[in-house]
Amino acid sequence: MIKREIIEKILENCDIVELINSYLPLKKVGNYYRALCPFHHDTKPSFYVNPSQQLFHCFGCKESGNVIHFIMKYEKIGFLEAVKSLAEREGIEISLADEKEEKKNKEIYEVIKLASKFYQEQLFIYPQALNYLIKERKLSLTTIKEFQLGYAPVGNLLIKTLYKRGFSEELLIKSGLAYKKEKDIHEWFFNRIIFPIFNSRGKVIGFGGRVLDEKIEPKYLNSPETAIFKKGENLYGLYQTRNFLAENKPILVEGYFDLLSLFDKGIKNLVAPLGTGFTIDQARLLKKYSEEIIILFDGDNAGREATKRAAEIALKVGINPLIAFLPDNYDPDKYVKEKGVKELKKIICFPYDFIDFYLKISHPKTISEKRNILKKLGEIINFTCDSTLKELYLNKISEIFHIKKEQVLNIFKEKSFSVFNVEIKKLEDQIINILLVYPKYSSLIQEYPLEIFPEEIKELIKIIEDFKDKEKINTGLILEEIKNEEFKKKCASLSFSSEVLISNIKEKDFKRLLDKYFYEYLYNKLTSGESNENILRKIVEIKKNLIKGGK
Repeated sequence: MIKREIIEKILENCDIVELINSYLPLKKVGNYYRALCPFHHDTKPSFYVNPSQQLFHCFGCKESGNVIHFIMKYEKIGFLEAVKSLAEREGIEISLADEKEEKKNKEIYEVIKLASKFYQEQLFIYPQALNYLIKERKLSLTTIKEFQLGYAPVGNLLIKTLYKRGFSEELLIKSGLAYKKEKDIHEWFFNRIIFPIFNSRGKVIGFGGRVLDEKIEPKYLNSPETAIFKKGENLYGLYQTRNFLAENKPILVEGYFDLLSLFDKGIKNLVAPLGTGFTIDQARLLKKYSEEIIILFDGDNAGREATKRAAEIALKVGINPLIAFLPDNYDPDKYVKEKGVKELKKIICFPYDFIDFYLKISHPKTISEKRNILKKLGEIINFTCDSTLKELYLNKISEIFHIKKEQVLNIFKEKSFSVFNVEIKKLEDQIINILLVYPKYSSLIQEYPLEIFPEEIKELIKIIEDFKDKEKINTGLILEEIKNEEFKKKCASLSFSSEVLISNIKEKDFKRLLDKYFYEYLYNKLTSGESNENILRKIVEIKKNLIKGGK
């Protein structure tokens, strides 16, 4: 466990606006900042950051929290790893009282590593597999070894080997190496070329497999998702090519062999999705390396459609997609083999921007067709969270269609999400809201019987009282201590109520609110039949105070 003081220090030192702005562009709106939410399909800005309370909240998907929660969600990492990352960023040394660190997945990493080694060894035992890579696919031994390609033979040899090493059937299934059908256990991959998939730290987390027998379907197969492997969150080749991506725009290709073939010929700034469409998470990975990517997909109808979808995904995270346009019925692997590296580089070096590509494949001629294309382009361009990129595309559309920019803006007009409609009607929610902004006022609650308050307020009071320095508390710090996820989201949402309503709240104002809450509590008891002299006397007393203005 990490000491609470360390977590508090991280939350005090790390500015949430600065942090989130390094991942996605934030736009100032009043006292807040907003952007397209990175955690769901957001077409209008519903993600808000509150700098005074050091927290974020999405009014669409309801994700919320402080800097730690943002890093955990955005980077897809655990609490401990997120805290370490932020501590390193802020130059804070951390000491772990308990070194348990993610050891629950240690066995999975270990068995996957051994499986990868096994597959590599089998490639050089079975000549038909090695010949396929060298003679048919024209790959060099250097590339084969660099990407640690392998072969999965038939006969459950991997299972037998791992059993001898003491690994259980349960672990083999849990790691995605095998599956159980009725009473028998079978290997996930057999008679396939194996492509190990690495995480950013160079650990093998899963595999892709390609059949040698063309009659078998599916032709390509990936490991099932496990505790350490999520297809949509990783990119093939990223570990091997990452050093080439910073100096050159990343080139996104569709398949394993597209990447390997081009890499083998000297084009090394490459990545590929893992048998799925290009995803938001994969786009975010690439954005760490570049603000632009080149999409080099197949030159058939399916490839063109996949290119459109990938470009839309890129725009959503603020990446400018450029399209390397291959001739009909060519994929990168086929093109480089038939035309050569020099010709392929000409296509890569002179890519289309997204609008030129869209018009090239759409061929709008009639007024109706142009109108539809214009609307579609508007929908897509509105996805982008990069205001500069959006502005440049708007200018280009205005020039191409000979329409004034003001008219283009009217066509593309999007309804903005208003955060300032958050209204707090319940008295207990108003109390929670004030405690979040003015935690020092928690001492005033001690003047009232604790049992009159709901469990949420009791929890909040306890959390605040545990802090030594109440002047330094903000909502981001408080959220870290709240265990109930629904209450955590509620607190984040409440903190975005109109600051006009919550600014300059004095102790007497809060005391009046508490009196009002206590009055309603007692009045409800009275009307429900629970009446005694003390309740009546207290109701009269509070009523007098409320009439006087709480003075």
